[in-house]
This record gives sequence, structure tokens and C-alpha cells, in this order.
Amino acid sequence: MRTIVHDLQEQEFAGWAEGGQGELTVISANGTIRQCMGCFGCWTRTPGACVIRDGYNHLGELFSKSDELIIISKCMYGS
Repeated sequence: MRTIVHDLQEQEFAGWAEGGQGELTVISANGTIRQCMGCFGCWTRTPGACVIRDGYNHLGELFSKSDELIIISKCMYGS
């Protein structure tokens, strides 16, 4: 399985998903993924699973099942 994580606009990303073989999972910056709050709930309350219920609370499991992980992101300096 291939997994692509990106923060591109949809028109910029259009060519990346074409022509792929096998199962493909695409995760984009479309406003559905909430940011980490630093609550440490993934360590204390639900070990290994994020407590934020945004549909992506099992990303670690998804990434472990991926044969190929492609991350496309802007390179920014923000210290």
C-alpha cells in the first residue's frame, strides 16, 4: 500500500495520484486533521492512539502498514 501525505492545493496534487498501482491512501491538508494539543493522552489515557477524534487517530497503524510513504510539504524555516 502507498500512502501520500501532502499540503498542496488540489490542482497542484492532481498528477501525483495518477498511474499508481495497488492501494493508495491520500492524506491532505483539507482542514479535517486537527493539530496536536500536547495533552499526552496518547501516552497516558489511550497508549498508542491519539485521543483527538478527527478520523486520523490511528495514523501510526496506517503508516506501519504502508509499503511506501511519500510526504510532500513546503520547506519553511520557522524555529
